[in-house]
Amino acid sequence: MDSGTGLDVAASAALRQEIEQTRSAIGAKIAALQVGVRGTLNGASDQVRASLEHAKQSVTPSVQFHRHPGAFCAAAFVCGILLQQRALRRQSTGEAESSGEAEADMAESPPEETRWQRARRRKRRAPRSLLTGSLIPIVAEVVRGLFEGSRAAGPKR
Repeated sequence: MDSGTGLDVAASAALRQEIEQTRSAIGAKIAALQVGVRGTLNGASDQVRASLEHAKQSVTPSVQFHRHPGAFCAAAFVCGILLQQRALRRQSTGEAESSGEAEADMAESPPEETRWQRARRRKRRAPRSLLTGSLIPIVAEVVRGLFEGSRAAGPKR
């Protein structure tokens, strides 16, 4: 026995060895946990990247145009019709507001202006046809989609 501490030298050496073994075992377990956590994080980050890439492709118009060209053409056609109707409504409300002004202008206008001249002046404000107004956006969208798709594909070798 050790006179100062009351412990046996052999027992203290055994205790130190046990402590050292426990430390090394804990260190190995921590290293294994770090490897596992890193692997999990790498797997999760790969999944997040894949999800982001999929989401990005889902909202990219050129990719969607090449996947669903019919739907794009139909949507462009509907948008063209809606925009044309909106323009017609604006024009009709503008004509309704200006009709009171036109009557006042006609009352003040010189009598030399004939009926056909007034009709010709009104004809200039006539709206484009519904078909023409709908086709222009469709053609523009198709051409834009083709150009974006050819740019995204890059040069073929």
